[in-house]
Amino acid sequence: MEVRASRQIAAAPERVRRALTDPAELAVWSGAAAEVSDSVYRLRGESVPTGSLGGRLLENGDRGFRFEWPLGGRVSVVEIVLDPVSGEGGTSDQLTREGRTVGSGTGVGHAGAGCTRVTVHHRGIPEDALPARWPEQTWQCVWVLWLRLLQGWVERAAALPRFAFRPPFGAVVERSVEIDAPPERVWAALVDPVLRDRWLGVALGPELRREEGRLLVCVFAADRPATTVTWRIDPLPDGRTRVTVREEGLGWESIDNHLGWHDWLVALALEMGRPA
Repeated sequence: MEVRASRQIAAAPERVRRALTDPAELAVWSGAAAEVSDSVYRLRGESVPTGSLGGRLLENGDRGFRFEWPLGGRVSVVEIVLDPVSGEGGTSDQLTREGRTVGSGTGVGHAGAGCTRVTVHHRGIPEDALPARWPEQTWQCVWVLWLRLLQGWVERAAALPRFAFRPPFGAVVERSVEIDAPPERVWAALVDPVLRDRWLGVALGPELRREEGRLLVCVFAADRPATTVTWRIDPLPDGRTRVTVREEGLGWESIDNHLGWHDWLVALALEMGRPA
């Protein structure tokens, strides 16, 4: 199995490369212990869904690098390419397979001569490397999320939310993030369909309950059978907001939805970082 993911970041390739290869920076935005040398590229920690990422460094050039990633007794290969971009442009990171969306959001940084398109190509992934119901989609989501975290660090010098991935992955998903934006702005991004499409990219089902400004309960029809998703908005000091999402009614236990909601909350945090 192989997957690709890409993202446009508002920084020159040299800056993006430093964030990817400087161990101190890499550790901050990835939330994992980083080891980078002439022969090794590796991350270890609970923020990595498999516990570790990377291995032997195979190639290291001006436009990118390649490294091995042992998975499930086999060796996969990851290639990361940095391309300078000028002018307007970008692509969507929405990932759909068999009608199911796992990762979403726009892949566009700011336009201009100082942008970089970062592309990840991961080859040789064993189907059973993660406890996933949809392995290909889930691995795409792994890299889309990784690129979002990179973007947040490079563009804003701030580490975006990271979660620990500890098995077993139950049939209920609950995640919370703290966002540097007022509750009313976060609420608008959740309930306004135009604003929501900028970061969520998948339709919410019929509303079951709404408490204006603080609680939204919906049917989530992207899963089959449909589940129930609850969003809770809590104000914090200094004009910040805690967002909690909880999905109930899943008919399986796997990492897919745990990873997917992590990605969507990071996408929301990125969206809230845009100028109001």
